[in-house]
Amino acid sequence: MVNILRQIQTALEQVLTVVALAVALIEAQQGSEKGETKKAEAIKLIQGWLPVEQLPVFLRPFYSLILSVLIDLAVAVFNRDGFFATSGR
Repeated sequence: MVNILRQIQTALEQVLTVVALAVALIEAQQGSEKGETKKAEAIKLIQGWLPVEQLPVFLRPFYSLILSVLIDLAVAVFNRDGFFATSGR
């Protein structure tokens, strides 16, 4: 059980790092595009950097859901903290 939790933690740390980087890059390149367009581009970018095959087998079916949730979370945090120039400041 501890091993599985460590695998989940490691995978989420990797995915979260890649998500934050992808969101920042996509926002810098496509700041005025619609959110769903930027999210789709971020997902493609992330999947290129971190293919699903690199995740533990039991997390693979949830990869799209994990990416979607983490992208939304990253955007919300970046907007809250004024990271993006268009975040309503």
